[in-house]
Amino acid sequence: MNKKQIELLKRRKRYAERMKNPVYRKRELNKMKEWRKNNPEKHKKSKRNWVKNNKEKHLKSRRKAHKRKSQNMEYVMHRRKILNAEYHRNKNKRRTKTRKNERKKYKTDLKFRFKRLKAWRKRHPRKNKKCIICGEKFVWEYKGAKPQKYCKKCKEYGKRLWARLYYIKTNGFYNQFRGPDWELQRLRTLSRDKGKCKKCNGKKDLVVHHKVAYRKTKNNNLKNLVTLCRSCHAVIENKIKKYGVIEGSKIFWQEYFKGGIKIKCC
Repeated sequence: MNKKQIELLKRRKRYAERMKNPVYRKRELNKMKEWRKNNPEKHKKSKRNWVKNNKEKHLKSRRKAHKRKSQNMEYVMHRRKILNAEYHRNKNKRRTKTRKNERKKYKTDLKFRFKRLKAWRKRHPRKNKKCIICGEKFVWEYKGAKPQKYCKKCKEYGKRLWARLYYIKTNGFYNQFRGPDWELQRLRTLSRDKGKCKKCNGKKDLVVHHKVAYRKTKNNNLKNLVTLCRSCHAVIENKIKKYGVIEGSKIFWQEYFKGGIKIKCC
């Protein structure tokens, strides 16, 4: 041991004894903070040199600090949030880059375009779907990404239905007297009867009529509905009481459609 080394050890012992005093310790720490602010580059160099010379001590101090922080759950949750946010930022950056490159390829390379279309058709295969209005199965065609909801026969009825539903959504009400499913059931009856009056086979001014009044049963089933022209409907509504038959009875409707009950119509 040289004289210089012995003197350094003595100084360190004195410094350690003085640091036990809280007043002296506060003063020294404030001095160190001020020096770090004024000389950041020197502080970094000194720190690096100390880490190189004392790797084992540095690792021990890091482990102790990690144990202290891991016991504090608030710090752990805060750290997890930061890491998740960084991960998702990097992920979104990668996605945007890949999407831009794919769009350029899709416009220029035909091979790449055909690959993408094949992949889309595997994900969206052609299936026999039920028509919403008539209930028959049909194969829907590739017209955009959205699948069709009705067959070719019911196309016109479908357009009317979605137009009416859009009107209901915008105005915020539906036909309260006949229930929320009335619009769809009305079009189903028209497609079932092929857009013709059940009595006179007329195609103009068609109306869907309840065999048993809705106010009595609140029933919109297809068995309870019939398509009639406006004149036939008016005759039935106004002149049933003369024959003494209750509206909706099976006997009346059987005789009416066979021609047993003769009413001037159309």
